[in-house]
Amino acid sequence: MFGKGFCIVGICMLILLAGCVQEPAPLDTLDDYRQTFTVRNAPAIVPGTHVLTLQNAVETALLNNPTNLAAAQAVLAAKYGYYRALAAYAPEINVVGTVENTLSQGWNLKNPPEGVMRRNDHFISLGGIQAGFLLFDGFARELETIIARQEYKKSEAAGENVRRLLERAVAYAYFDMYQAEEEMGIYGEDLDFQNAALQQEEQRFKSGHVAKASVLNFKILAARARSNISNARYRRQVAFHALTALMGCDHKQLEHISLQKIATNDVPYIYDDLYYLEQAIMNRPDLKMEKVALNIAYRNKQKVIADFLPQIRLFSEFSGNTYHAS
Repeated sequence: MFGKGFCIVGICMLILLAGCVQEPAPLDTLDDYRQTFTVRNAPAIVPGTHVLTLQNAVETALLNNPTNLAAAQAVLAAKYGYYRALAAYAPEINVVGTVENTLSQGWNLKNPPEGVMRRNDHFISLGGIQAGFLLFDGFARELETIIARQEYKKSEAAGENVRRLLERAVAYAYFDMYQAEEEMGIYGEDLDFQNAALQQEEQRFKSGHVAKASVLNFKILAARARSNISNARYRRQVAFHALTALMGCDHKQLEHISLQKIATNDVPYIYDDLYYLEQAIMNRPDLKMEKVALNIAYRNKQKVIADFLPQIRLFSEFSGNTYHAS
């Protein structure tokens, strides 16, 4: 009796503890986020130098960018959703079981009827296997499988589009940073020239050869050059922080890294506008997404019609029971 009681208590404890899961800790601060989602190492650079190439920046962004990682997980989820749709073709097997123990006392009965025991202990166990197979459901399974496969293709196209936009954003930030650095050098040379010319004009003004307007003119040009340097430095910092954010790296890891010089003698051939438009129509992943979405809508329309068709199922069941009374 005690063995059966412990069995029942153990089953109840397993049922109660089955839904107990540990709640994840909340991400309240930036340090909590970094501990949960660790930032990967700095990108690979040219050996022996501190030069960051555009290819290294794009590869690091594809590895670390959270949006790209989320798109990859969405593709994986759609892939397993397609596998789950294929499982509808497999038979369905259910195992059922029931355990019941009834214990009653009859010592308090006065003048009990004949055959009634003072103590009743009944133990009943039932078990069975049910198997079912869907033969025909109006082609609903086929349409669900097609829709799941199209959703998988749509997720793949969405992931490709995220990577395309990420690569474009990295290239924009990279070349904005490069352009700002070049402008800083150009405006710095302009400032040196204006300061040198200003010194000459000041000497000529002291000797009475030129008017004061000439001196003021070079002061204005020098101040404009300093303003342009400040603006270029600001744009360089904005592009730098945008690049590090897209790459998923800490900006302190890239403080002392410079950009690779761009060769000016390698100019690609420029095609006409129609060529680039045709290439975009054939290769743009966002356009592929729209095509797949249109196909999914058409299949959903067919599935609504298939729900009105009858279903044919095969069903079988094997069961057994035990009964013990004392």
